[in-house]
Formats: sequence, structure tokens, C-alpha cells
Amino acid sequence: MQFFPYLTETFIYREVLALREHGLNIRTVANRYPAGQDLPPDVAHLKDSTVYIFPLTLTTLVQMIFAHCFWLFTRPRRYLEALRMLVTEDSRRPRIWLRNGMHFAGGTYLAWRLRKQGIGHAHAHFSTNAASLACFAAHFLDIPFSMTVHNELFIERLLLPAKLQRASFIACISDYSRRAVLRDYPDLPLEHKLKIIHCGITPPAFALEQRTSHAVPLILSASQLVERKGILYLVEACAILKGRGLSFRCRIAGDGSQRPVLEAAIQRLGLTQEVELTGRYVQSQMRELFAEADVFVLPCITTGSGEVDGIPVALMEAMAAGISVISTPVSGIPELIESGVNGLLVAEKDALTLADAMQRLLTDPALREALIPAAKARISNEFNSQRAARELAALFAESLSP
Repeated sequence: MQFFPYLTETFIYREVLALREHGLNIRTVANRYPAGQDLPPDVAHLKDSTVYIFPLTLTTLVQMIFAHCFWLFTRPRRYLEALRMLVTEDSRRPRIWLRNGMHFAGGTYLAWRLRKQGIGHAHAHFSTNAASLACFAAHFLDIPFSMTVHNELFIERLLLPAKLQRASFIACISDYSRRAVLRDYPDLPLEHKLKIIHCGITPPAFALEQRTSHAVPLILSASQLVERKGILYLVEACAILKGRGLSFRCRIAGDGSQRPVLEAAIQRLGLTQEVELTGRYVQSQMRELFAEADVFVLPCITTGSGEVDGIPVALMEAMAAGISVISTPVSGIPELIESGVNGLLVAEKDALTLADAMQRLLTDPALREALIPAAKARISNEFNSQRAARELAALFAESLSP
């Protein structure tokens, strides 16, 4: 992981906790310490047992140099094979080569630190930085390596062909990402390696004992305020609803690079009384946010650079809480939401269609309630962190079997 534990990647620490509940001895490693993260008490302790590689201190730099000397003289062939892996990078950008070099240095150091701890398998979330570190470390430790592929592969592919070949299995968070890997690497024998394991949540943690009713319905959205979340289209859809004379409030929780853009749009469209940006939130606040919401909206988009969400955890949480949801059919979201059955899907980047769907749910309480049972069942049956942990644990066991 780049940072661990991390507020916007709750699915990772839930997976770690669930795997430990299944009896697996999990040792967590991350690139960097998650400074400034207001983590819930049941998760904050994970920082104490996690190995962090960067930023470098004088002590770790000396240890890193020693680690490279250690492997070069004790496993010279493996060291040269690792260097050979670096030259498989097909990017011509110096920044990519620099990152690969840092990951080689860090992975070699990581292997040295873990060499006496009986590690039997290295697994990484995300196919970029973390997977590079895990792959190099596994190479020196002579243990199996695997990774969970999210949608970062549509943006960056650091040494990806080499990692796909070396992995004992590749967990894909959606069939969408699995098909993308098969499409883009048809010459690699990957069919048997690619396994779909949906990221999941713990449904009981979001069950609401009581909902707060309001005379004016409340639309909720909660996410990072970044372009791929499509929140700007939500704001524009709110302007359309206001123009139709519909009474509503919209609460947008989260923070990020698009906040100034959204603030300007709210002012420009005259929505200061209807739409509020509440800022950064922590996981412990989600139940309170859901308890007041009538509809949850996350209109994800594919950005011009190709960045796109996988299957947003916030949608899973809202569905588990019994809130009717609206999103878009990008990436793996249709694997979570079946439009008209457990939520609504609308075309991406289309504020008018989004406004129509929002108005439909806000003015039809019976429809909202009708979508909830199927939504809860989908989460419980297919997007449950315990189920994901069982599936991943089975793959680890298969990888470790003689």
C-alpha cells in the first residue's frame, strides 16, 4: 500500500482485519506513514505494527545500502535478475524510471528486514507502487507474490507485464478490470490467474436502527472531491431540480482538489441555501450521515485522462444502510447496482438525466423503499468483507501448498 491504514481506502484495512479473524498471520507493510489521518480507534492500532519504508532517514538509508550489499553477495543471481526486471519498463519517462528504481531499492530493503520473520507470501493492493515493492521483496525472499488490481491500471502500468507474469494469482475487484487485463495483455497466459474478488464491507456496521425524517428530503454524497467522482454533475443536477421548483437539501461530505471548483459552481448556480459542502469526514460519522439521508448519489465519471473509479465503497455502505442509491454505469459499478432493482443508474456526465433520477426517488418514497431489500441482499451476499477474506485466504492457501 502507498499509505496504511488510510481513510479513503477502508476496504484494505477491513480486509486485513477480516483475514486475521480467519486465523491468518498478516504482517502489513506500506510505502509511507499515514500522517494526519483521523482514524477510528479500532483501526489506529494498525499503524503500530506496520512496516514503513519511506521517507528515508539516515538509519534506514544505511540499512538499505547494507541490504543491497547483503543480497548482492549472498544471492548475486537473484540480484541481477531483479535488475533485469527493471529494464522491462517500456515507458520513456524519466520519472517512471526513477520510481521503479526507488521501488527496487525499497523492495530489496524490505526483503532484508523481513527475511527472518517466516513470511510465506507477499500480497499487494494496487498494481503500481505497492505491487512493485512486494514483487521485488518476494523475489529476494523466494516466496509467491500476488496483487489486487484496481482501476489504477488504466492510468499507470509500472512494470505491469513483469508483475502479471510473476504473480501466482491476480485478484481483480471487478469483472470489468479482469476483462481489461485480458484485453490489453492477450499474449500473456493470464486466464487462470485472474480471480474476481469484490472489495467488501461489514454490513452490520452500517445497519440503522432508526432513520431521521425531514419535511425537506436530503440528498447525500460522500467521497473524495476529485474529478472522477462526478460531484460537479451532482451540483448541476441540483440546479436543475431547483429550477423545477423541487424542495430539497444536498449534503456533500468530503474534501479534495475539486472543492474550489464545486464552491464556485454552488455560488454561480445560486445553490448556497440548498447545497452544502461539509468537509472531511471520518468513518465513524457515516452512520450519522446515512441516518439523515433519503437518497445517496455518486455520479462517477471517466475523466479525460482515463481515470475512473472501481466500485466505490461509499455506494456499498449506503446500500447496506438502507439508502436508495443513484450512480452511473462506469467501470464495475453495474456489478454492484442493477438499475431499477437495487438502485438507479444514469448516463455519466449528464446532469439532466441525473436530475430526473433524483427527482424520481425524492418524490416517490415507495420506489425508494422498494429498492432497499435487494440492495441489502447484494451487499450481504457479494460485497461482504468476510466473504472476500475467505476467497483471498483460499487463494493464499493454494499458493502456499506444496
